Amino acid sequence: MLADMFSRCFFGVFGVAKSNGAGCGGALRFEGGHIRALFSGPVLNYGADFVTLFAVKVALEVLLEAKWSEDVVLVMELESQVVLNWLSSPLTRPRKWWDYFEELDKLMSRSNNIHFKLVPKGVNSMAVSLATLDIQRNEVLKAWW
Repeated sequence: MLADMFSRCFFGVFGVAKSNGAGCGGALRFEGGHIRALFSGPVLNYGADFVTLFAVKVALEVLLEAKWSEDVVLVMELESQVVLNWLSSPLTRPRKWWDYFEELDKLMSRSNNIHFKLVPKGVNSMAVSLATLDIQRNEVLKAWW
């Protein structure tokens, strides 16, 4: 498997909510900086924090679908302190999205090592571009190689 030669990967994720729609995007890079997966697509516009949370879910789905989840340590890079708090402390999660968090927790439990990291704005420029690119798309595009 391709991921066997890598021990750590970084998934920059981003969500954007605008008046004309919302989108999410992400780029997965393995050590050495080589991009090995990406996603881009629309999200229901429940605000920027929910959109970023949706981006985390899609990133985990990509990792699982590519069958890399058991072979890597994943560092998920987020620009939202609010979403980072939701992921690290269930008591801070909005009750209205409880079912969504349960689904996200199930996805996270299927990966061995997931860590979340707050990064400054602009660090994930590829994820930002992917999130804003396809707000009007009908489906989320997922690709890995």
